[in-house]
Amino acid sequence: MLFPFFNSCCTQTPPCPRPDPCTNPVPSPQYIRGSIGPRGADAPRDALYAYSTSQSVDAGAIILLTTTQSTPSTSIALSNNTLTLPVGTYLVSFGATGIATSADAISLGVQLYINNTASTPDNLLAYSLTATNANLSKTIVLNVTSPTTLSLHNSSSVSSTYDNAYITVLKIA
Repeated sequence: MLFPFFNSCCTQTPPCPRPDPCTNPVPSPQYIRGSIGPRGADAPRDALYAYSTSQSVDAGAIILLTTTQSTPSTSIALSNNTLTLPVGTYLVSFGATGIATSADAISLGVQLYINNTASTPDNLLAYSLTATNANLSKTIVLNVTSPTTLSLHNSSSVSSTYDNAYITVLKIA
């Protein structure tokens, strides 16, 4: 007895159904194909990740962003710890890990500045004790109608140490 998968007439995987296709072939389905439609728009390929390592930042001062990774030929720039965005719609993520430099429970804060002005709804706060990390992060969608700058500031009332502060910007439209 031959098993269907050893049947030399059967070229299908999984094995041919009964009856045997060598003696009673099953017609193959016919497909009707139309013309190919228009090609969709290319997805935006414009992104930049700016970040820094450990640093002590005075109350209210800008948080340094010193290193970047970006897509080739990005239109987003980092200069003097500030990102500059051209017109478009962006997905913006920002945050830091920080430690307040006070023995008391202190509100540790990171605030996004847009065009050198504090963005009130984008102030992140967490309580931190000395030697205890607090993690702060947020993601927003930002519609930019004219060239715009972004920066991060220490919004706590004391000097704080920030590790891995970052802003990630992805152009979505």
